[in-house]
Amino acid sequence: SITHNNDLYAHLHYCITIPFDRYVEIREHDRDAYRTRRDFSPLRWSGIELTALIRKRLLKFLLVQGKPFRDDKELTLVGRLDAVLTAVSPDVPREIEIEYDGNRFTVPLFLYILRHSFWRPRDILYYFAHILAAFKVTGSRKSSLRLDDDFVKQLIKQATRGLIKDEFIGEFKDVCSNFSDVIELFDGSKQIIDFSEFYELTKGTPFQLVAAEYQCTDEHEKLEFLYRIGFLGVIAPEAIRLRNGLYKYSFTFNEDRVLTETITPKRYRECKFIIHPVFCEYLQLKLEDNPEFLLNFDWKYLNDNENRRGLGPT
Repeated sequence: SITHNNDLYAHLHYCITIPFDRYVEIREHDRDAYRTRRDFSPLRWSGIELTALIRKRLLKFLLVQGKPFRDDKELTLVGRLDAVLTAVSPDVPREIEIEYDGNRFTVPLFLYILRHSFWRPRDILYYFAHILAAFKVTGSRKSSLRLDDDFVKQLIKQATRGLIKDEFIGEFKDVCSNFSDVIELFDGSKQIIDFSEFYELTKGTPFQLVAAEYQCTDEHEKLEFLYRIGFLGVIAPEAIRLRNGLYKYSFTFNEDRVLTETITPKRYRECKFIIHPVFCEYLQLKLEDNPEFLLNFDWKYLNDNENRRGLGPT
């Protein structure tokens, strides 16, 4: 046991987690916050970690159900995920076919779900629970519905609206009291905008930051706030992307703090900004000017991203 006289105390460091709104409040009100600048870190998950997480949750589900299953550890992580998903629900399609701008793409189910998330465990679990429950109910009765990838896309579309309203807006309305109004500013806009377009969309609406107890009217602060929470991503100038080895579409969840640490505010005007694809239908975004199918992640990128973060294989 540890007592107050135990020398082990001198070698212990404690880590606590706090909600985003409390973090903002501490940073705004602590005049000595600069002293602890490197003593905190956002809690983030990589795509590979999320792959492992959903595999383990599905495996646990099988064990609870009493279904026999041998987890073959000689398979790749992707192969192990596919095997356990097949055991849980063999009718769920493993790939989703997408048509965009006259081209057809085939995307693995997990990567399609990842594209509709903020790379958080609860997002991934939310979608999988929705899909598996629908397939269980629909598959157990006679139905004219085709249990194919179009059915899965409809399920994800339905779940996405709930994710936005219950999870995303529900979470950040405690950080920004007029958060719903802020999100609605982008209703009907282009999905990819430049800095001047962002300014025109938001200039008449202060962000009511609860913890900071002030109205945020500065366009740079507004942009950085929406970037930090995952609503906006950034397309950095090509020179910056090449120099730092960045993915073209950088969000805080997949490329960390690119906007706030790699790019200086005076260069924001050289960037393009992306509204997360999860909001495409919710905000009726205009997609016709998009250069390509956005956030079309593949396994190579997830593995490279994992190694670049220094996390190593999972």
